[in-house]
Amino acid sequence: MKWIALILFIIMNIVLVPLAFIIGVFAMNSPDSTMMNFFIGMAYVLAPPNLIFLILYLGAKWTNKESNPAPNKR
Repeated sequence: MKWIALILFIIMNIVLVPLAFIIGVFAMNSPDSTMMNFFIGMAYVLAPPNLIFLILYLGAKWTNKESNPAPNKR
């Protein structure tokens, strides 16, 4: 059960990378575009799901840490 978050993260990125590549190529379609447009197009697709996943994952770890405090060592 610990590995489910990592597995979902990998599957999500395997699905999104080709889509982000296509969007990046579409962003470079005009004659005056640069490589920066390509990377911005890719980031437009890849960044939001990864950031949402990161926030949810860190929030779940944080709440789990609060609910199970470590015992005091003497």
